[in-house]
Amino acid sequence: RLIWVSTASYKTNLSIGYGSVININIRTANSRLRGTTQALYVLTKFNGSRFEFIFTNLVRDSPRLFTTVQAVFRAYDTSKMYRELKLRGA
Repeated sequence: RLIWVSTASYKTNLSIGYGSVININIRTANSRLRGTTQALYVLTKFNGSRFEFIFTNLVRDSPRLFTTVQAVFRAYDTSKMYRELKLRGA
């Protein structure tokens, strides 16, 4: 799961399961607060509706967190067939 918690309000949070994620990209975005910065774009699908979430990093010019999220999703996505095969074979 990808979990985001707001620093401004502890009641505001978001949890996205990797099963609903369609695509994850790192692109340049124009932010009102930060100007031009790198952002993580997460495209998801749930109950026939598509949602796009855009996250910017608190640490400027450090895509380390974004590349970690991308690598974890890639590992999850590439091992999906193995997990299904193992489940059916058990």
